[in-house]
Amino acid sequence: MASANVKLKRREAHSAYQKMRTEYRAGLAEKPIEIKPEDFADVATNLLKGPNLKTGLKVYIPKWDTLPPPNVPETIEVLFDRGNGRFDVVASHEFVVPAAGSDFPEAFPYVMLINASDLPQDATRVMKSILR
Repeated sequence: MASANVKLKRREAHSAYQKMRTEYRAGLAEKPIEIKPEDFADVATNLLKGPNLKTGLKVYIPKWDTLPPPNVPETIEVLFDRGNGRFDVVASHEFVVPAAGSDFPEAFPYVMLINASDLPQDATRVMKSILR
């Protein structure tokens, strides 16, 4: 009888862990990217100013609501569709809450740079960020 009780407790613990992990992973998804208004030639069409992009494009990642436990890394990837329908990673950063901490050491919104060589010439493209 004791072994059935032990098995039940293991299943309950496993179920509780899976529920917690599912709820946490549900928060991991596409995240907003902010671009400063002065970098737009036309905000309505999302057309960026070419001269402002000579040294790359700064994008700003706002802090997300659900933080990971300490020492569990999360990576933000900025992806760019260069017109082929496939999103390529053009910038990434790993965030980790320190062991004794409760927050990331980085300041938010976190600035990421997309190199000028990763930006399209004379084209409309789609950009997004993913939290992994």
